[in-house]
Amino acid sequence: MLLRLVAVFVLSTFLFGPGPARALMDDTPEPGAEAPIPKGAEPVIPLDRKDPTYDLWKKKREDLSKGREPGPINVQRYPGGLAFQGIPTFFRLPVALTPEDLSAGDVDVAIISAHTDMGIGVRGASRGPNDLRANGDVYGTWGAFSMPHMHTMVNPFEELTVVDYGDAPTDPLSTERTVHAVREIVREVASAKNSKGKNVIPFIVGGDHSLTYPNVAAMADVYGKGKVGVVHFDAHYDGSLYFGHLINHGGWVKRLIKEGHVPGKNYIQVALRGYYPDQESFEWMRKEGFRYHPMAEVEKRGWDAVMADALKEAKDGPEYLYVSFDIDTIDPGFAPGTGTPEPGGLNPREVFPLIRQLCAQKNVVGFDLVEYAPDRDPGYVTGLIANRLLRECLTGLALRKKGLAEDYLSPLTTDDGRE
Repeated sequence: MLLRLVAVFVLSTFLFGPGPARALMDDTPEPGAEAPIPKGAEPVIPLDRKDPTYDLWKKKREDLSKGREPGPINVQRYPGGLAFQGIPTFFRLPVALTPEDLSAGDVDVAIISAHTDMGIGVRGASRGPNDLRANGDVYGTWGAFSMPHMHTMVNPFEELTVVDYGDAPTDPLSTERTVHAVREIVREVASAKNSKGKNVIPFIVGGDHSLTYPNVAAMADVYGKGKVGVVHFDAHYDGSLYFGHLINHGGWVKRLIKEGHVPGKNYIQVALRGYYPDQESFEWMRKEGFRYHPMAEVEKRGWDAVMADALKEAKDGPEYLYVSFDIDTIDPGFAPGTGTPEPGGLNPREVFPLIRQLCAQKNVVGFDLVEYAPDRDPGYVTGLIANRLLRECLTGLALRKKGLAEDYLSPLTTDDGRE
């Protein structure tokens, strides 16, 4: 019986946070506090700062601009061809390496990859970004530049200047070290401006969801604390600590709130389900002013009503808006390639128009897509959906740039011309 109780505690804490075992973790400090070391505990083993590889993972080359004018670099030899040909970049886009490249290239969106999966306990999400870069034969046969979004007849790659900004620095053995470096590079991108004085919009492709803490903190660094709202799509609450770790893929929400980056009233969650948050967590969310839409609400009211509320709330309050999408928002029947699948989720047809309309808002300043684990994707379907989610958000930004309504649909696709 004792072994069974221990197993239940470990499993529930690992998957969903403290949950029913919360009473055993009352001494866990709030984010930002130092955990006391109990008497007789194992000594802390420090890192060797003299090791020549200590900072190698985040040390940039010093010759990134040597011998060339600033601006994006098109690394493809041929302008045409199928999507699986050429040198892998996101959507076969040009590469930018420095903030000067972003400004000189009049860039609207810079896509950054972040290869983290130490914050989840289930490995594989670190492979997501390069899978989306390399597998164009599966995720988009005709490439990035030739085909418009059929519903809108708008091609985001013609309306926007989009680049691949390469990798965010990642210490593969430490989430705690990685988040600070990710925050720096996301801030670097978001601080760059194009010729119209508009800030570049970072798209961060992960990697596990611990990334959203540095991503949103970087937005607050650029636009001001308390001025950035978040619309967070996820099966899980992501407000719990795991085994005393103060940053992980399921504990970053509370850290953002506690550190004052985002007011609770400007935090919106969509598609929560499964077994966590528990009652105490829901009560904390209500106290902080969260607006949340679990799948129980979708079952009761219908998706159209919930989608309308989420769009309305996104426009209510925050001066700037950040969208974070965990691929486990999608039901695993459609998207099994993730570390923490949860049955009973949304389907792609429900999600795509909402993402497109959210990204068409005038105040969207950043987007991330996380938790895609290609090794767990038996039929490439999760990668197909992940690719499309990026395109839907880019299409929303293109609608905004063209001055079209957020819910615009081309008459060619909604009306066949018959009376």
